[in-house]
Amino acid sequence: MAWAKGQSGNPKGRAMGSRNKNTAAIKQAFLEAFDQLGGVPALVAWAQENKTDFYKLAARMIPTEARVSGELELKEAGDDELDAAITAYATQAGISLVVRGESAATPH
Repeated sequence: MAWAKGQSGNPKGRAMGSRNKNTAAIKQAFLEAFDQLGGVPALVAWAQENKTDFYKLAARMIPTEARVSGELELKEAGDDELDAAITAYATQAGISLVVRGESAATPH
């Protein structure tokens, strides 16, 4: 039997986004070890000596996925209208564009 759209295969399962107990325990143990190793001052000292590794570690801590909800209404637009919008955004961002072989936006 197939599940109906929106129906969970495990209605009493863990809530979406909740962490499992092992993850929470490991995180707590890491925080305690961090404090015992000298906390923020020790991390800063290590980072000054190991900048590449520090930034690699920092990059791994940034969430790679974000959930966004909302509605978006798209309208039809011709090439000229799209070119004008792209040129306006590029000008604001200070980016030079070439549209159809011609310079379209020059940063100020």
